[in-house]
Amino acid sequence: MDKALYSAITNSNDFRPGDMEHFFERFQTKTNQSSYQMLIENEKIRAGMDVLELPSGSGAIAKILVDLVGEEGQVIAVDFNQDELDLIRDQRVIKKREAAQYLSLEENSIDYVFCHLGLMLFNPLEPALKEVFRVLRDGGVLVANLIEPNTNKAFQIFSKTSLEYQQHIQRFPGWGDPRVNEKENLEQVFHNIGFSVPLEYSKYVVSLKGSSKEIIESAKVFFQIHYMLDDSKRKEYRALLMQQLQQLEDPEKKIKLEISCKKIRARKIY
Repeated sequence: MDKALYSAITNSNDFRPGDMEHFFERFQTKTNQSSYQMLIENEKIRAGMDVLELPSGSGAIAKILVDLVGEEGQVIAVDFNQDELDLIRDQRVIKKREAAQYLSLEENSIDYVFCHLGLMLFNPLEPALKEVFRVLRDGGVLVANLIEPNTNKAFQIFSKTSLEYQQHIQRFPGWGDPRVNEKENLEQVFHNIGFSVPLEYSKYVVSLKGSSKEIIESAKVFFQIHYMLDDSKRKEYRALLMQQLQQLEDPEKKIKLEISCKKIRARKIY
């Protein structure tokens, strides 16, 4: 294996602010839309609305929303990582360093909450979702997405089957609440909080083409999930990842990495 690639993957300090946004922006649908753009696709965002990106990271969605809500509305980006927030240069975006479970926003003040892969981080789901429900106006909508572990072709690069990948992930606490991938249980969580059920679902696929080596280099931050694991679990995960990488027959072989995503809409109705 290439020494530079090996070093990049095994170095526990290679995660940099903005890496996640750069990773997902490279993945496109057949109509050349990113996963971020797909999250707001077909949403009725109007001038004057108040919208929230949670967690925002470096503000990939917030940057799009500012032009949609105009001067009459406001876009708020909330993340616990100040380094990520500092990458949002647009002065029209209101930046708040907060945890999703303890939002400082007023009740009934937000029309839309956009959550790109955030549900996969909340464990348990209830504290963050209760806060989202509290700040949403009546009729307000939470729009979130999930990576589908059962059908995700992307992870087959590292595992012989998607099931094997699931078994790897389940070994690591901090990946998120397991109910996020259990439809009935997820619906029950939303129902108990007060959201209208059944939830609305749609699916889309984004992909990235390149050599095995290029794909792995692009995806290393995502697959190492640095910010979700403690040091001991991170080392264990990297060891599993390295075993998979060493089984690649041809690092220069051209492949297409696909990520299957599920979009979820939850409406607040009293």
